[in-house]
Amino acid sequence: LNRAVELQFEAFARGFLMLCGGPCIALFSATELERLVCGTPLLDFAALQSAAKYEGYTRDDQVIVWLWEVVHGLAPENQRKYLKFVSGSDRAPIGGLANLRCLIQRDGEDSNKLPTSH
Repeated sequence: LNRAVELQFEAFARGFLMLCGGPCIALFSATELERLVCGTPLLDFAALQSAAKYEGYTRDDQVIVWLWEVVHGLAPENQRKYLKFVSGSDRAPIGGLANLRCLIQRDGEDSNKLPTSH
């Protein structure tokens, strides 16, 4: 199995070390490097909810309360899908979801559309 992807891994390793190589890389364990490259797999949506900013809504508006109720009620696999939808990645950044910029805003003052997030 290791031989099946040997060429691809060697190309990845060369590129990675070209960008991130040097004496400092030895300071990290394999787990720490994985977190730096891939983000953390632990998803704390309460932290995301606390850090979220709102434009045209408040955190107490009914639609926002419903949004967070749905998000917290999702199965972990669907929470990852939701995170990928709103952020482009299904993993939390270093430091967790509290460090993810989450802005939920109304689509215009007179809009009855659902909130958008960027």
